[in-house]
Amino acid sequence: MLNEKKINWVILNRILVPIFILYFLFIVSSTLPNFYPMFTDSGTYAYVGQQINKGKLLYRDVFEIKLPGIYYLYATIFKIFPDSRWTLYFVDLLITISIFFFISQIFKKFGENKYFWIFSIFFLSSYRVYPSYCDGNLNEHWYIFFYLLFYYLIFTSQNKFKYFLAGFSFSFLFFLKQNFWILNLILLYLYFKKIKNLYFFLGFIPLTSFFIFIILKSYPESLKAILFFPLQRQGEEKILFSARLKDGITYGPLIQFLFLFILGLLKRNELRKAIFFQGIAILFITFFLPLFYFHYLLLLVIILVPTAIVILKNYPVKFSILLLIFLTILPVKFIKIRIKHSLKALKLTLIENDLRIASPPMTFTIISHLKENEKFIMIPTYPEIYFLTKTESPYRFFIFDDVVSRFYKEEFKRMIRKKPPDYIYLEKDISYFENIFDLSKDEYIINQIDLNFYKFKLK
Repeated sequence: MLNEKKINWVILNRILVPIFILYFLFIVSSTLPNFYPMFTDSGTYAYVGQQINKGKLLYRDVFEIKLPGIYYLYATIFKIFPDSRWTLYFVDLLITISIFFFISQIFKKFGENKYFWIFSIFFLSSYRVYPSYCDGNLNEHWYIFFYLLFYYLIFTSQNKFKYFLAGFSFSFLFFLKQNFWILNLILLYLYFKKIKNLYFFLGFIPLTSFFIFIILKSYPESLKAILFFPLQRQGEEKILFSARLKDGITYGPLIQFLFLFILGLLKRNELRKAIFFQGIAILFITFFLPLFYFHYLLLLVIILVPTAIVILKNYPVKFSILLLIFLTILPVKFIKIRIKHSLKALKLTLIENDLRIASPPMTFTIISHLKENEKFIMIPTYPEIYFLTKTESPYRFFIFDDVVSRFYKEEFKRMIRKKPPDYIYLEKDISYFENIFDLSKDEYIINQIDLNFYKFKLK
């Protein structure tokens, strides 16, 4: 009979630590930049970060629709380190390792640190294995990072600096993505007594004031970009709940979340109120808001830390360990893919010594034809190409699709006539391009010079 008295946790953790390290190395190596292409959203944030560092004003000079936090994170990273995919890769590793540190301290605070390594192996599967991970430093990854940092600080705060840092992290939570505000308000409701501290507000105010300043400075473009345009877009793009549910089970950690969420609510404990409200909020954001993308499923892992603590405290040890093992290996198909990709990526890096960036062929097409000071636009847009080639759109827009063009129709019509691009990378029918910019065939000349790459000129 397996029970806590018979388990030598010192010996078991000595076995679990190397397993975790090996598993971690396989998982994170699978997305090495020379093997794994850059995710579009990461390319968006990276390009905007580049533009901010060139002195461009967010929303007014470079259009994007999210709150300013993610763009200034990227801009800050590129101020310190080279604006390279390798930089983003190593920053991603750093925040992942930091997340495990926060978890270890939270477990220690609740007296469950002996379970930390077995939980970490499980958490690694939920956070890094599924396709919903979507390679890159996305809003969801940063939200999880600041969320668990905040969680760690408010449960372990004993000094002024920790309160200050908690306020700083809480500010970032509010300026990453509009959809996440409901979670932030719940955090405020649940932990107001803990954060009602002068040093917390001293940490919260500077960054919050800066982001509000950016929004006000670029008004009214900022209001259109972060409020009116997303509202219109949400009204047009809807995905059925059944489809989201299928995606959550197949491509995300929904089963793990529901197992622990339900078990965490069955026992009376100090975290039950927080688990309930945060869990319901995450389910609402993930499955009921109009817009939905796979990487929203990453939010589900937030609740795994408090629910696991409750289960490990209140359920038999044998049951808890077997449950964590089962949930760890549940995405076995994706674990195999990650390990397979990792072996290929490590061979490419360590044996072939190839440190180039994995990039689509259009990158080389554009570089080979573009001369100094020439500009191009892409339809559909691949913002990671702008980032990788260190080029830029001739306009504040770099996303050209029918949704954006409908909302900014008059501006689109004016800008292409006032400052036409030198080239167009066009993968769609020419009629799609004409419709976006309200151009007729007799207004322009277009000549193909490479695959999907055209020289453009107004008559």
